[in-house]
Amino acid sequence: LASRPTVYQIRLHSYSALLSTRVIMAVSSMQDETSLRNRFFVVRHGQSESNVENILVSDPAVGRASYGLTEKGKQQAREACDRLVRALSTSSSSGGPGSSDDCDCSSDLDLLAERVVVVSSDFKRTRETAEIIHSGLGAKAPLRFSTALWERGMGELESKAGPNVYQLWEADGKDPSHKHFGCESVMEMMVRLSRLVRDL
Repeated sequence: LASRPTVYQIRLHSYSALLSTRVIMAVSSMQDETSLRNRFFVVRHGQSESNVENILVSDPAVGRASYGLTEKGKQQAREACDRLVRALSTSSSSGGPGSSDDCDCSSDLDLLAERVVVVSSDFKRTRETAEIIHSGLGAKAPLRFSTALWERGMGELESKAGPNVYQLWEADGKDPSHKHFGCESVMEMMVRLSRLVRDL
């Protein structure tokens, strides 16, 4: 439930970056044997209203309509955009663009803007994060949404206090195929995420 967006690069045989390190071995058999066609970066959403209320929101009927970003979350999304620009930038002379409120880094993104594709969950918190980053990158391709990026289904833990998720993570470390609390298993989540990465 950390509320700070983090940028991860996904490399070949590194889909496990999306998960707790405790389940890396469990998902290794699902990794693609061929090279990825593109470079992939994963950005977590900024602080959301559900983070502030300390509740778990995974139901699409709720998450798509409610619990968007706080003002702090929007600023975090802009900061994540800046970090993403530095990771993507091909400029070696300037040392990377600096941070700015509107993430105006177009001088280093002329080429990348033609090639970058932003794909997001349509949950309100992730959609708002993606819109800020898509705009900041100046991406020419339309912002895309995929249900494969929905929050992990939390089952009986839905709308419960955030700390309850630690029970789930503990069970994940022992058996990534478990469905305790009626939740979506780690393996089920990995299947949909891996398919999306392969299809992009």
